[in-house]
Amino acid sequence: MTLHVTVVQRPRGSFDAAPTTSLEVTGPEGLSGAALGDALAELGYTELWAAGGTRLQQLDHLPPTGTLTLTPFRRPRKPPASTSEIWLVAIKGPDCGPYLLLTRGRYSIGRGDCDLSTSDPALSRHHADIIVDKTSIALLEIPGPAVTDRSAPHPKKRLLGADDEFSLGDTTFRVLSTQAGCMELSTHDRRVLWPPPPTRISRPASGSRPWLMIATAGLPLLIGLALALTLGSWFFLAFSAFGLVTGGVPASIELIARRRLRRRIRSIATQRIHTLEHTVPPVGLQILQAMVETRAAKPPRRTSGVSHPLRLGSGKVAPPVVLEPPSERGPQVQSVDGPVIITVSPGELGILSGSEPSLGPILRSSVIQLSYACSLTGSTLLIVGRGDCLPTEVRFLPCVRACNDVDEAIPLLPTLGASSVVLVMFGVSCTERLVTAIRNIDSSWPPPALIIAVPTSDARADWNLDVTKSTLSRAEDEVLMAVDGISSPTLAAACTAGLHELEFPRARSTSLDRAFQAPRRNLADLGPVWQGSSADSLQTQFGNWEGIPVSLDFVGDGPHVLITGTTGSGKSELLKAITMDLVCRYGPDQLSLLLLDFKGGSALGPYAETPHCQNLVTDLNAESSERVLGSLRVELQRRESLFREANAEDYAGYRSRAASAAQPLPRLVVMVDELRVLSDELEDAVPELIRIATVGRSLGVHLLLATQRPQGVVTPSMRANINTIIALRLLSPLESNELLGTSAAAELSASSPGLGFMRRAGDPPVPFRALPLEQDTPTWTVQEIGPSFQDCRLVATIHGTPPADSSPGAVLRRKTADVPDPPFPVTSFAAPLPSEVHSIPRRFRIHQPKGSIALGLIDDIQRQRLTPLWWTPELQRRVAVIAGPASSAAATLLGVFDSLIQAEQERHIYVLDGAGHFGAAAGSPRVAGFVSCGEPERVHELLDVFEAAPDAVEEQTATRILLVSGLAVWSAELGASEFAALDDRLAALARRTERENTCIIVTGDRDLTSSRFHSLADHRIYLRFGLGQETVMGWPKLKNTGPYPGRAVWTSPITQEQGVVVQLRTPAPSTSYAPGPPTALPQRTCHALPSQVRADQVPSFSSGLGRYPIGLLAPDHRTWSWAPGRVGLILGGTGTGKTSLLALIAAQLGPEFDIRYSMDQLTDGPGLLLLDDVLELTDAELTHVDALIRSGTHVVMSASPERVGLVRLPPAARMLPAAAMLLLNPRQASDGDFLGWRFRPHQRSQPGRALVMRDGTLAQVQCALLGVGDGPKD
Repeated sequence: MTLHVTVVQRPRGSFDAAPTTSLEVTGPEGLSGAALGDALAELGYTELWAAGGTRLQQLDHLPPTGTLTLTPFRRPRKPPASTSEIWLVAIKGPDCGPYLLLTRGRYSIGRGDCDLSTSDPALSRHHADIIVDKTSIALLEIPGPAVTDRSAPHPKKRLLGADDEFSLGDTTFRVLSTQAGCMELSTHDRRVLWPPPPTRISRPASGSRPWLMIATAGLPLLIGLALALTLGSWFFLAFSAFGLVTGGVPASIELIARRRLRRRIRSIATQRIHTLEHTVPPVGLQILQAMVETRAAKPPRRTSGVSHPLRLGSGKVAPPVVLEPPSERGPQVQSVDGPVIITVSPGELGILSGSEPSLGPILRSSVIQLSYACSLTGSTLLIVGRGDCLPTEVRFLPCVRACNDVDEAIPLLPTLGASSVVLVMFGVSCTERLVTAIRNIDSSWPPPALIIAVPTSDARADWNLDVTKSTLSRAEDEVLMAVDGISSPTLAAACTAGLHELEFPRARSTSLDRAFQAPRRNLADLGPVWQGSSADSLQTQFGNWEGIPVSLDFVGDGPHVLITGTTGSGKSELLKAITMDLVCRYGPDQLSLLLLDFKGGSALGPYAETPHCQNLVTDLNAESSERVLGSLRVELQRRESLFREANAEDYAGYRSRAASAAQPLPRLVVMVDELRVLSDELEDAVPELIRIATVGRSLGVHLLLATQRPQGVVTPSMRANINTIIALRLLSPLESNELLGTSAAAELSASSPGLGFMRRAGDPPVPFRALPLEQDTPTWTVQEIGPSFQDCRLVATIHGTPPADSSPGAVLRRKTADVPDPPFPVTSFAAPLPSEVHSIPRRFRIHQPKGSIALGLIDDIQRQRLTPLWWTPELQRRVAVIAGPASSAAATLLGVFDSLIQAEQERHIYVLDGAGHFGAAAGSPRVAGFVSCGEPERVHELLDVFEAAPDAVEEQTATRILLVSGLAVWSAELGASEFAALDDRLAALARRTERENTCIIVTGDRDLTSSRFHSLADHRIYLRFGLGQETVMGWPKLKNTGPYPGRAVWTSPITQEQGVVVQLRTPAPSTSYAPGPPTALPQRTCHALPSQVRADQVPSFSSGLGRYPIGLLAPDHRTWSWAPGRVGLILGGTGTGKTSLLALIAAQLGPEFDIRYSMDQLTDGPGLLLLDDVLELTDAELTHVDALIRSGTHVVMSASPERVGLVRLPPAARMLPAAAMLLLNPRQASDGDFLGWRFRPHQRSQPGRALVMRDGTLAQVQCALLGVGDGPKD
């Protein structure tokens, strides 16, 4: 910020001055009124008030620019400016710029104490009056001495209107009108190009001389007339007249064409002069326009190009009109009255010559015009010399810098920027040195223009204005002109008018944050930033020695640098200093950084916020190190390709041929803090760095390697590519001698960190002391200005508190806040994979393939970008997920499961949930089958349903997906033999996925990698997190992954052999799932039977004896009728529901059936004998039962499944068919020995759950039981 402060009633000072004191406050934005008030109080100023009636101490934030007037008393707020105003302004003459706002009344004009006073010697002290009434503006010119009685009549009266001009003395005045705060100066485009191109007029082709042709044709006519009168020969006269016609007509046509061309030239010349008047208005209009635009908050006129117009006065000038083709014959472009404007172009030299008093007005005019012009292009006006003719208020002008002599000016030249101007005041010596320095500037923009004020000059210049003779010499032309100047009081008023006085609302309760809030910037930090170019050099200053800066050039001293130093030597602080200096000196389009800080990011971590940083690696894991080296390899290949296409041999050649602002190629500096950690973590690191050091030399890639001890890490091959070594304190003289050729580094004191030596190739070591970074504490300086604008005296320094955010990124943002058109960061390296991914970003989802599901993000190093991993079941049909329980693979599969049941495309899912993750979604319509880990007996049942082919009549079928989770759990639950059978079935199903439109996903760890399915799975996901070395030792060689849940390696036929690193999607955990849309395609289901079935859920008997509907059949829950024939046997232990099942059969038979529960109750009619626990009968009773069975009686009996007791069954019941037997809730494998059945025993008590033989296969039935909803209990 640069805030100009005017304090009224100055109490004391070191020199005589006006009653007011001018102060200039410079520093970063954010200065509070309280801090400034405290500093002024120490100078004797107390109880100061700002405009608007607000105490200075109550202002929380002072504005960054403007004029702040402070008084020891309260002043009322200014009334708002009118939207329609009439102004009178002096536009030309010795003193341009005084202006007057005209309201109703009478105003005096002259060079004395008048309402509008101008320093024109040709004016009297009271020269004229302006009378403004309701309807008119009148000029009353006063002849002779001044008249004090203004009411006396005046014989000369002239009415004036808007835009009228009149002259008094040598000064021209104009009446101007504003509407809504806008000057009615011009209607041209506010963005003009200077200098304007000339208007070209085509000259008609003619080589004749028309007047000679007329004379030649008329002479024979006179001779013929004389002969006719003398000899009477009228024939000769007629012949002469014919010759006059044939020769005179073309000549007349030529004269008419020339006359028209002359008129056209005059018209265009007048138009172009009028345009110049509007483009570069008189100085007085420029001052008034700047004041009005500031009051109206109106954007100023903008100019483009690198040259500035400078209006010197009026005279006979050649208009910008060119005749083509040039010719000395015919009409020519004549000089006309107009503005004398010169073009101040880069590198040109202009001379203002004359005496010091005569040069003052034109110097003041040039200062304010060039200040306005530089503010429009963002350039600088540098004033060299004391400039006694300039008032103090010149410091208020924008873009003005000052220095006392040539020695101070020369170092400032490279920092001025494009389109800047250097103005050398009268009396400055050694100007030849300044001219030479400007011509020798080595920068990316043109050198500044130079204007020198001297008494007399014979030097060759692009233009020379002799104020004494009022002549302007340019090339071979010399123009006599009237010079327009500005007086010192007028310039002082103009400087303060451009920066309107700041007003603040009166403080009410707490703060004035809303009164004036500006974005916080830091403009007072070290010099301009981002001004360096890395095309030919990459320099950084990191220390000094005995006052001499010590710097490093990565191009000239490099290309690679090694920094070494033991613990406590200041190595980390040196890295910080180098990094901070680089990011401040070079913009992100000139420099990129790749930071590897293996000390947890303590040194280089804060610089990840800078726009230069491509990537920061702080994790000590092989994945990040491997990724960085792979990314560097890809970047080198990319640069080689760019250089090859541009036919460039090195980086400098590429920048000069092909690099553009739209696609810059910055230099890349790879910083490694503690190289030994990188080499220990990744055995291929050192060979890869050697390759980078060798190839990157010409590609603009530089290595900055830091380590405590280089022995064993920096190999001879690497040392061959390192030309500069920076050694801080070392432990042993041997190390110092090896690196520097001297033992000096080992002799440094441990109490002086930052001391070291730098050795360039072939040069002796140079000592230095590193410059540590200081905290970014804002500081403001208060300078007293006067009596000359160059006289500055530091009167106070205000120290603020450090900002809350002092990180390098925040400091850099504050430093570059005012950089015009800041370059965009260049991103050559993709961001690393995040440690977790909850959802795929929207920019990827809009390109999601139809029917696919997002699994995560892939780190695509070859193309340096992150891409989504899409899984399509119809394309990737065999997927193996090898993971442990802590790897977050379950969360990924849950997300995939939810996407499958919610997707638009219908797919049927069968789940063997050994891990127990998917129970909440088992009821979804698209989950066709579900087996939990507690139902191992149903595993093959589900596989049977999954394997069954769709019906032939079904034209369209959904893709069937088999999800097997927790393969190790199934191995423990099923046992070795049954698990082997499961593995065989999975392998068989995997071979038929394409033919049967199926997809299989299996998750597990060691059991999966040793399975047959693993060898058939062409798509695999390996998650190393949470697994021991004994588990992963059998894996193939894969890419390294970081210790993050969900970090995996994906291998498939289209990936490299080592796979690609993926961060799997892990949605937020959910305890419930939306059921999803209903199914529309045919579906084969396999769900667990209900634990209980009510009797009313089973239909009544309709088929007679021998066939009994008793329950629901798995897997599709259809009603199942038991058809034992004449004899049925129910085996079951206590509590299995066999008694209730007999009661159910009895309850559902109609009254026409005779049901008896003992043998003595039988009748001759159709009947059914129900015997519960038949083995409790005596042998005689069993013999009777056998006889009844043989006689055709229907018998249904129950018994315990013990094999020993079953031998007592009636002989007719021992050889029953398999369909006539029913086994209830077998808890032991021996329960089926009598039946010859082999099955997996039920693990829990389930009354009514039975095994039956159906089509040669065991099936499960849930029998209805009385007592469940109705009837007696078992």
